Amino acid sequence: MKSPAVFEIDPELKPIIKGFLANRKKDAALLKKYLKSKNFEGIESIGHQLKGSCEAYGFANLSQLGARIEALAQETSPSRERILTAIFELDTFNASVKIQFKRAA
Repeated sequence: MKSPAVFEIDPELKPIIKGFLANRKKDAALLKKYLKSKNFEGIESIGHQLKGSCEAYGFANLSQLGARIEALAQETSPSRERILTAIFELDTFNASVKIQFKRAA
């Protein structure tokens, strides 16, 4: 079993981080739905949203994953397997993420 990924984030995000993380689970479910229906525009959109919002919350790795998902969906012939691998990475994050809040200096 993979050890939890621990992220240290700004305490000002405490009131909204639970909703942010819940939305990442919704994103994973939507990505699976879009992949099943070959809705690559929807996949691209979610990837773009992840790329744009996650770094602001302290999740640079998710921002990079979002950029990869966006790029995969934009390919001339998108690879279902490569997109599925990226979705699995998002699922793994969702299942293992642990939050710690930075202490004031």
